[in-house]
Amino acid sequence: MVRNDNYGGNLKQRAELTLRAQAYVFDEVVVVDFNSAALTNRSTAVVKSPLIDTLELEVATRANVVSVIINASACAILMGRPCGQNFYETAARNVGVRAATGDFVVSTNIDDLPPHRELLQGLMARMSPNDALLLPRLEISLQHGAALFRREGGGGVDEALRMLQVRPADYHAAARSGCGSGATSAWGFERPGWRTCMSLTHLRGLFTERTNRSRAFQAVLLRKKSPAHFLGSQMVLVGCPGDFQMASRLLWSRTSFDARLVHRGYADHTLIAHWLNANATICAPSGAHVLHLVHSYNHGVRTNAPPQWQFDSQQQCLVPGRGAQASPRSTPVLAYTPAIQSRSTQQTISPARLQMF
Repeated sequence: MVRNDNYGGNLKQRAELTLRAQAYVFDEVVVVDFNSAALTNRSTAVVKSPLIDTLELEVATRANVVSVIINASACAILMGRPCGQNFYETAARNVGVRAATGDFVVSTNIDDLPPHRELLQGLMARMSPNDALLLPRLEISLQHGAALFRREGGGGVDEALRMLQVRPADYHAAARSGCGSGATSAWGFERPGWRTCMSLTHLRGLFTERTNRSRAFQAVLLRKKSPAHFLGSQMVLVGCPGDFQMASRLLWSRTSFDARLVHRGYADHTLIAHWLNANATICAPSGAHVLHLVHSYNHGVRTNAPPQWQFDSQQQCLVPGRGAQASPRSTPVLAYTPAIQSRSTQQTISPARLQMF
């Protein structure tokens, strides 16, 4: 999901690099351009084009990209009100998930370099239809990322992505300060072949077993923080947003991002609560990560409130704690099944083809 607003700077250059990699790894890449036309300069009457129309992409890359354009009228139908110049990240992610046609669907960003294809295929082979996957995120500059792809030469996308997995430090890639991957393992459980996993059953046991002595649970007691608040900050497994959520098409059909989180931030936390309430098992692997191209942040952009989750009174499912914005039991889900015949298709979604259920 993206829009042509140059958020973070160098958006065009970042997108040209990452789409080349994503189109090589994935069978199809669905780019949801959300409300770009709303940024049209009224004084010049020059219509803002979708980002995909401004990119210089190789023929092989463009052939693997499906462009889905949400215009102003479709955005209004989707959100139930005029969108103005707003960009609704979670709604855009839901559009992309519903438009995808693969057996497994990944939600990621326009500025992320994924693991190489063989690694992803190995992870999918170990996943059941009721499993979900999260990857930790490492940061790499656009300069170093572009230099690596140039050094590997034409057709060397696979080799470049492999190098970023096995020797990321050689290319100046590292976790952002405070975003380690492993600090939350005390809230997960061991599963063969995975670094750590989480399920609703396991979490229920942590909160109901009075003799529990896990370090994470003891930290709640020592700091006198409510379990709901601690759950909110510790549910991601990978330490910080990984910009990479993968699940089977079956699991995505029963869950979604929460479209009522209308600002930026914490979309993945709420998705995890939805996955858990759908009785999914969420895992993080060892030795796999997504590379995020560093960009500046607009600190004036509003963000969603930090999520807080707790068990309901019957200990059956997660519900929002105090301060949470939406319930995982009543999430608007976009029902959208486009008739896409070609991977190079570009579609403008009309309001008549959008509905909420």
